[in-house]
Amino acid sequence: METIIKSKIISGTQRGRKLGFPTANLEIIKLGKLEFGVYICEVSYENKKYKGLLHYGQRKTFEGKITAEVLILGFKGNLYGREIEVKIKQKIRKTRKFNSEKELILQIRKDIDFLKNNLNTTS
Repeated sequence: METIIKSKIISGTQRGRKLGFPTANLEIIKLGKLEFGVYICEVSYENKKYKGLLHYGQRKTFEGKITAEVLILGFKGNLYGREIEVKIKQKIRKTRKFNSEKELILQIRKDIDFLKNNLNTTS
C-alpha cells in the first residue's frame, strides 16, 4: 500500500543545499504510522512527475530535529509555499547518525545511485 502525502513546502535550514543536495521541506512532519527512514518516492507538481528520495525522521547528524524533506531529481526552481504530492514507494534504509558531513554526502550519493538504478520500482 502506497502512502501519499500532500503538503505545502516550507523554508528549512538550507543544509541540504549547502551539502549540494537541495531538498523540499514538507510542512507536514507527522506521517502517521510511517517509520523513520529514507524512501524512494514519486513527486507530482504542476502535472509533472519526478523521482525523489524522502528523508523522514530525525536529523541525527545535526540538530536531531524531526523533518520530512524530499530530494527531487531533475527539478529546478522554487517550491516555497507551493503544494506537492509525494507517493512513497519503497524504504531503502533507516535514518542514522553520520560521523561527518563527508560521510553523509557519500551516503546521499549512494541513495541517489540506488534510486537511479531502481527507477522501475517507482513506476
